[in-house]
Amino acid sequence: MMTDQSNELLKPLYDKEIEELRDILDSFGEKAMSLEMLNGFLTAINCCPEEIPPSSYVRIICGMERESESPFENEEQFSVFFELLMRYLSSIRDCLQDEVYEPFIEDVPEIGAKWALGFLQGIFFAEKDFKSMMSDEDGRMASALLFVLAFGNDESFKDLPILSGEEITREKRKQLIKGLPFSVMLIYSHFHGFDGVSRPIRKNKIGRNDPCPCGSGKKYKKCCIASGVK
Repeated sequence: MMTDQSNELLKPLYDKEIEELRDILDSFGEKAMSLEMLNGFLTAINCCPEEIPPSSYVRIICGMERESESPFENEEQFSVFFELLMRYLSSIRDCLQDEVYEPFIEDVPEIGAKWALGFLQGIFFAEKDFKSMMSDEDGRMASALLFVLAFGNDESFKDLPILSGEEITREKRKQLIKGLPFSVMLIYSHFHGFDGVSRPIRKNKIGRNDPCPCGSGKKYKKCCIASGVK
């Protein structure tokens, strides 16, 4: 039976909690992902055909280049961040499963670029699967949009049908972003179908000796928490 406690990490983030997550990311410095990039990254993680353990990517999100690096001084700091991260991941998954997905994109000059770069980093974890997806026309179309938003006026993309030879201006970016939810749903449905896929139920507070919520089968203290704390 599912309890109120076990439901806690499946709840969507409130606006103030999203801002708290943004503040934590900003505190990590320039090498860490922004909230927009994280949104794209976690969207891709949810699209992957197999569940990716957070221990594989927490360091990437935080901008940690070496094993010895960590922005967290203690386990409590890491736990606050990790729980916000898991709830954000769950919120995005719910939107994908319910077919109401909308990307979080900030109104900046190169609008959509950070989101697309985050998504492209996320698909690295299922590179072979995404390459196989591009063997069909829908997959190529969805992928082309991501690369154009990420890399703009790169010569490699100027002949793509979605551009028709046009320069990637701010207005063109806004136009392309309108098709982003559809492209993301094409990718998600390619691997999961629109009926979604089940995920492990997670508890509110994670004890050090509890199974890690990433699904690795290891204890929390020997998995994700070990990857994020000095």
